[in-house]
Amino acid sequence: MKMKFRGVSLAAALLSARMIFAPGAAIGDEGSGSVGDLPGYRHLPATFVGDDEGAEWEGAEAEWEGAEVEWDGAEAEPMSDGSPISFSDLHPSTAEHVVSGYPSRSVPRRGQRRGGLMNRAEDAWLSAELLLWFPQQRRTPPLAVTAPAGVDPVIGDGGHTAFGGDVGGGLTPGFRIDAGRYLTKNFGIGGRFWFLGEDSEGFAASGDGTGTSIGRPFYDVDVPGNRSIRVNLADDVFFGDVSIESELDLIAAEAYGRLNFHRDSNYQVDLLGGYTFFGIDDRLSAQSTTVSGANAGSVGGTPGQVRTFHDEFDAENRFHGGQLGMEMSLTQGRWMLTSLTKVHLGNMNQSIGIRGTGTDDPDGVSGATSYDAGALALDTQGEFERDRFAFAPEVNLKLAYRFRPNVLLSVGYSFLYFDNVLLAGEHVDPLFDTGGGAPPSGGPFNQRPFEFRDSSLWVQGIDLGFVLDF
Repeated sequence: MKMKFRGVSLAAALLSARMIFAPGAAIGDEGSGSVGDLPGYRHLPATFVGDDEGAEWEGAEAEWEGAEVEWDGAEAEPMSDGSPISFSDLHPSTAEHVVSGYPSRSVPRRGQRRGGLMNRAEDAWLSAELLLWFPQQRRTPPLAVTAPAGVDPVIGDGGHTAFGGDVGGGLTPGFRIDAGRYLTKNFGIGGRFWFLGEDSEGFAASGDGTGTSIGRPFYDVDVPGNRSIRVNLADDVFFGDVSIESELDLIAAEAYGRLNFHRDSNYQVDLLGGYTFFGIDDRLSAQSTTVSGANAGSVGGTPGQVRTFHDEFDAENRFHGGQLGMEMSLTQGRWMLTSLTKVHLGNMNQSIGIRGTGTDDPDGVSGATSYDAGALALDTQGEFERDRFAFAPEVNLKLAYRFRPNVLLSVGYSFLYFDNVLLAGEHVDPLFDTGGGAPPSGGPFNQRPFEFRDSSLWVQGIDLGFVLDF
């Protein structure tokens, strides 16, 4: 039986050869069932090598001829007219091309790059986002104090801090734009720019010699203890006004290269590297005017004396360095999830300017004398600068929905941390010696020498925007 099956197999192979090389012959014609009729097969041995008897071959041949008759009857029409079959015949032109889970009628052209921020078959990208971020609060010493009417505005003696401690940190809007283009199939260049609006917090108050007491606090090292420059004190002792403001501004610009590491229809990984600039400005200013009232003599003052003070602490940070990062995106249907992680490494140029001025008019009519000293910007005035190595890690997470083939709406979260910056409030020194003459005067005030104080800063918040590939 083993040899019989082997004979059937060979006969089937030979029949296939006959159909290929002699398509015009009818399979059921008399005398056409022998493979010897085919060219080159005239001397086929009667038996296979290893057959014990030729009878098994003859029986197998008879079975094949019976099967051939059945096949010939079942043949209703030719399978092919002999013309070649193209790839497009197997794939109709109406089939949709799916890119990143979204069906599109336009199939990418040969040689066209699949790139963009949406893993589509476009070369360029543009994203624009509204930033709703919250900067970290900044620290300052107490800069304004209030107390009940008739109570000296001194911290610890009934006075309470009206401005100082943690300031800022409120919702700050901004804008971010990112654009670029793929130059080759896997490499592109791009630019990114973002800024935050001014994160500011202030305090302003005035008095007419009645009501709440107002003062500008300091610590007197001559007679150790808390004191204040009085702005308003009831019973017509002092009256005047004070205003204080803290402002933080951030801006960034980047130029980077994007190298595709992996890409398929639903997943993409890009490596990023390039140049980064950050600008971080923190400014603190305060000004006040104090007029001695008719009863100023009760506290050792001179009625009619007018004193003004202006202090300014202006810190600037300029970062120049490189960046390394990775962006990963996952697409499912119309939804897309993206994560961007980067670290910025480089030099942080830090500078701070401390400036103060004051005037004193002993009776309000004789004329004011000006001094290069404010209420707190005294002996340490000047411009100070240094360079420090700094790094800034960054994380962006984004969920986007594609409502058009090449347009997405997105919502995301961003976090950015600066490890070494100068902040204005950290460089306000409220300690000085009034023994050399309380301000406004020429001093000296024996303030501590200037010293750089390291600080850190982070910003975080929500991003709302859209992405366009073209």
